Amino acid sequence: APRVESRGPVRPAQLRPGQSIAFDLMLSLLAGASYILLVLGPGVVNPSNVSWLHGDPVNYYVGWGMYRQDPNWHWPLTFTNRIGYPAGESLAVLDAVPLLIVPLKLLSRCLPPVFQYFGLLAIAAFSLQFFFGMRLFRFLFGPDLPAVILSSAFLLVSPPLTARLSGHYSLINQWLLVAAVLIYGKAVSRRKPPDVRRLLYSAGTLAACSVAINPYLALMTVAILVSSIAALFLLDRLSIRRAAAAAAGMAITCLLAAWAAGLLTPGAMAQTGGFRLYSMGLLSFISPIAFGFSLLRFRLLATSGQLEGFVYLGAGMLGLGS
Repeated sequence: APRVESRGPVRPAQLRPGQSIAFDLMLSLLAGASYILLVLGPGVVNPSNVSWLHGDPVNYYVGWGMYRQDPNWHWPLTFTNRIGYPAGESLAVLDAVPLLIVPLKLLSRCLPPVFQYFGLLAIAAFSLQFFFGMRLFRFLFGPDLPAVILSSAFLLVSPPLTARLSGHYSLINQWLLVAAVLIYGKAVSRRKPPDVRRLLYSAGTLAACSVAINPYLALMTVAILVSSIAALFLLDRLSIRRAAAAAAGMAITCLLAAWAAGLLTPGAMAQTGGFRLYSMGLLSFISPIAFGFSLLRFRLLATSGQLEGFVYLGAGMLGLGS
């Protein structure tokens, strides 16, 4: 009988170089870290360097420091009586990213006495932005790696994301929205029917993480995920009973995450201003006011803090819409 040489196991198509999750993660970390170092510089990334802190990050750092020094654990997990003494307060109202500070407190003894996590958080958030961008565009474009990388780079350097590096570090986690869009895309895909159970587990996990990161981003993320459940039902991939159960399960998961993160515990700081001050006008879609520029001769602002937050659609989008 002729001798047959063994060539070993055949590598699955999804694990080929340039298409594996490991490749995406390594490339995303390289892209995210490089961009943050370019924009913020190495000093911000150094956890022991707090000399650059100013404005809102100072409040975040002081809150984190007081929370870290509290030897006791409370419920909700982000609560400490060292802030807003003697009543105490939850760090969730300080945009402290509960999903991050709770594990950091567990590791507090292993960390240096002076430790700021904003630079590392920025690298993680921008790397995840690039990573989920690659997964999304790989789903849309297939194995066209240059198109996937170029499209993901546009998400990485987007102005609404980069602008938040000025101090609002919980709001740089916009990868949550990209991941939610990816889940929605898989839910409505006709080319490749999704694994519905796995998709629902992913949606529930992402919803809980979004609540434990930032409530504003969570509202948008959960809205997209609920739309994914509705799409599965409308495409006859999920029965009405299972769709209702999935939506109820997601709601319960989000409430538990909000409770544990301290978003449902009102305190003294939760009564401060800003909720209605920093809002958006409907004209912002067609007339930007960033940097003092406006397409209209006048803009009626309800409050002095009413900014559009880079929601201006742009001349190209307005032209296509018309």
